[in-house]
Amino acid sequence: MKLVSFSRESLNVKSSVWSDHLSSKLKYFLLFALCHVFMSQSVSAISGCSWSSYSNLDEVSWDPENGVIHYKIRAYQTWGGEGNARCCWGVDGDPLTLTQKSSTTHVIKILTDEDGKDNGSTIDGRKLQYGVSTEKAPSAQGGSDESTRFYVFDVPVSQADLGKPITISLKGHWWKKGGVGEGVDENYDEPNFRQVTLTYPADPGLQITKVYYDCAQTTTGKSAPVIYFDWKRNNSSAWIATEGAVFLCEGGSTEQTKNAGSTARYAKTEPSPFYVGVTTEDGDYHNTNNYYTYKLRHELELQIEANGIQSNILYAFESNTVEVNAYSQVSYVNVEEKSEGIFFVWKIPSAPTTHYDNSPFIVTMTRTTETDTTEEKMEFPYEPGVTDYSYKIPTYVGTVNYLFSVGRGTTKDLECFDVFKRKLSVSMAYGDHAYPDAPKVQVSPDQSTAVITWEKTGKMWTEGTQFVLSRTDLTTLTTSEDTLSREVFVKGAYVDSVDFCSSYAYKLILIPGRGAEKKVLIVGEITTGGCPSVFLTLYDGSNGKTDILIDQCNTFKAGFVPDEGWVIESVSYNGADVTDQLQDGYYNTPEVTENSTLSVVYKQKILTDAPMTANTSTHVWTSDRQVVIGNAQIGTEVVVMDLMGRLVYSGKVDSDKMTIDALGSGIFIVRVGTEVFKVSL
Repeated sequence: MKLVSFSRESLNVKSSVWSDHLSSKLKYFLLFALCHVFMSQSVSAISGCSWSSYSNLDEVSWDPENGVIHYKIRAYQTWGGEGNARCCWGVDGDPLTLTQKSSTTHVIKILTDEDGKDNGSTIDGRKLQYGVSTEKAPSAQGGSDESTRFYVFDVPVSQADLGKPITISLKGHWWKKGGVGEGVDENYDEPNFRQVTLTYPADPGLQITKVYYDCAQTTTGKSAPVIYFDWKRNNSSAWIATEGAVFLCEGGSTEQTKNAGSTARYAKTEPSPFYVGVTTEDGDYHNTNNYYTYKLRHELELQIEANGIQSNILYAFESNTVEVNAYSQVSYVNVEEKSEGIFFVWKIPSAPTTHYDNSPFIVTMTRTTETDTTEEKMEFPYEPGVTDYSYKIPTYVGTVNYLFSVGRGTTKDLECFDVFKRKLSVSMAYGDHAYPDAPKVQVSPDQSTAVITWEKTGKMWTEGTQFVLSRTDLTTLTTSEDTLSREVFVKGAYVDSVDFCSSYAYKLILIPGRGAEKKVLIVGEITTGGCPSVFLTLYDGSNGKTDILIDQCNTFKAGFVPDEGWVIESVSYNGADVTDQLQDGYYNTPEVTENSTLSVVYKQKILTDAPMTANTSTHVWTSDRQVVIGNAQIGTEVVVMDLMGRLVYSGKVDSDKMTIDALGSGIFIVRVGTEVFKVSL
């Protein structure tokens, strides 16, 4: 990635070396000031002050290596021949004025006398510091005494001018004496005489080519974990490639990282890898638990001073940006006893879900018993967003010594990364196996559950241990089993659902995974009885309702006999239509375990003298204190009246299953089209 892109350009470059030059590295562009005269053929042209075929006598150039605009200005010209012709700026106090318009405007005034001597040339009101270059006209122009004197000087620019065009204006009076053109002076006023863009030097083309973990020798001779950054220059021929310094930056910073392996190197040296030390703490080093980006930066600062003007310019170039993902290391280890068993646990301080290294955790477990020593190495994947990890330890009867080691895997076996591993040594004396003891069982007050409790003896819970509750229904003589978890065993209680008016016998069975015997405990028997009474409310189309008190868990048989001219339309039990369960006008309820309702709807055989539609599918029943109309034709008129003949509802069927609520309690006549029904709510 480039910070800036540079191309070095020149305009009308003419090499000229002169002994009094103010800066050894400056190059210049020619600022051309025309010298106009009247010319005629042959001798009269030589007598004037204009060299038509030698016009590049004024140069202006940008020198990026020294941070200045270099000027070479024709200040005085003589010509041998007729009248000893000569020209200059500034006679009669009218100088050549050059104005450099940049972030800071500078004004240069050039004055000479008719003999070419300086007559008080200035820059920004101070004496102009310049060198003098004298050149002869080409011999093709004739004559041998002709001579041109140039003022050569520098004007600094600032950081704010880089990459921008600078405009130079020219204004002045070109005085002439002698020769054919004597007295024919020239006046110049050019606001945009020159425009120079301050281009940057060519980019050296820094590129980070490889990023990798490795070990480095410290000043104490120890091997320490680091991250290396290999790099190169893609444009080593650029002028600035051997100037200034190169250093490593973190993130969006332009400052070098505070780490010994990333200190600035002189640009002229061959590229050698940068590196940053790796740690698990915040500070001047790379914290593996965090995500970082890095880049290289090449800087060259010019401190410029010329013609009493001081300025600074900083050239800066940047490489591509590389990422180093978070590589969270283990920060905590322990052995913890949980309800499911004994676990080796470890934690990391953070678990990023983006920009993370997915190297696995490597757990090494060395187990020493009274008879042997074994070592096991296991891998556990890194899980984004998860900071807590665990491994269930196999358990044995007796004393066992464990040595655990855990750390993140690397792309190669780097011993220096062992500094991030966490180790734990622990000795476990398991002793007697855990068993239940002194079990009890009792029925809950509402007769719906049996609560089985027990005490615990021993602590060891071997891998594969089974804890079972056996239940026998003494009414049906059937037996079932539930396998309980270690968590339930540790809790010491279990709640079992039971039926009313039934008897059960319970047993607890514990089968150790290894090294101990099976144990069966008789818990005891329970009987659920004394069933409470519940109400069955009957809505039978009479003027009111009937509450029938029955024993809970019993069934109830109800018979329905319609009046003359009426038939049974529907029967509902707790809001559910059970009409199809009628047998010869009777309905048998299921076991009544709570207060329930039983409703019947009657349908009139004939409403008026008009015959009823045959094979009608209209069906009316009650549910949750509502009248439900089903299978009626959409748009059929619906009228509901009470037994006093008062209208309580009027509308039309709007769906295949239409409900009418908010009618209150009582008996209602429902007419759907030509069909009439009597319902009780």
